[in-house]
Amino acid sequence: MSVKKHKQLLAKNRDEQQNILNLKMPLRARIEICRFCNLKCPSCPIGREKIKNKKVMSYDDFKIIIDKIKVSVEELSLFNYGEPLLNPNIVKMIKYAKKNGMKIINLHSNGLQLDKKLSNELIKSEIDYISFSIDGASNETYKKYRIGGDFEKVVRNVSYFIDLKRKLKFKKPVIAVQFIVMKHNQHEIKRFTKMWKDIGVDEVIIKTFNAYMSGYEDRRSNLKYLPKDSNYIRYSELRNSIFCFCYS
Repeated sequence: MSVKKHKQLLAKNRDEQQNILNLKMPLRARIEICRFCNLKCPSCPIGREKIKNKKVMSYDDFKIIIDKIKVSVEELSLFNYGEPLLNPNIVKMIKYAKKNGMKIINLHSNGLQLDKKLSNELIKSEIDYISFSIDGASNETYKKYRIGGDFEKVVRNVSYFIDLKRKLKFKKPVIAVQFIVMKHNQHEIKRFTKMWKDIGVDEVIIKTFNAYMSGYEDRRSNLKYLPKDSNYIRYSELRNSIFCFCYS
């Protein structure tokens, strides 16, 4: 390589680094718009009653946050531990965030609140991505972890959502279903994947179990959920494996 070419590459690299340094931060944000849930999943801090301030975020508070972060944030996630669809202002919140420059808005839900009216409103809200935790291909398996849930209702709700998006001819949101691999459900991975691909979901996520979700002190009681197949265990001391697999 000539000295001239080398200097040109160095100059280009410096310019690229400066462009990165000039970016406004942060680029991503997560807002928990609901701090409670309609399920009692045993490894979740909400399911274990470890989160006490069970409230929904008001629309006014949400607008204040968006107005402060819109100068840099481009990707927004509207979930954490609680069930976001329990917030009655969720559609208004998505629309306000989109209006204020959020390029990508993500949502994760258990799907139990997804009735026909909300399905229609969500699809038309311009939300970009929504995933649903289901963790089973049968009611018997689903209810062992999603305590308080209704497997048939979730399948019916999400299936309707997928079909409605198709009928309305919308490209978004990308719709995913998630399966956390545990000891009691690992035998249904293939059945789950085929079932949802046949229904027409955009993406199937096979995810490893997080034993530390409700805190380090709860890890021992949560380790009992780890699957027998070590390929689906995320912890290096047990198995050096990948975090999740996506089929799209």
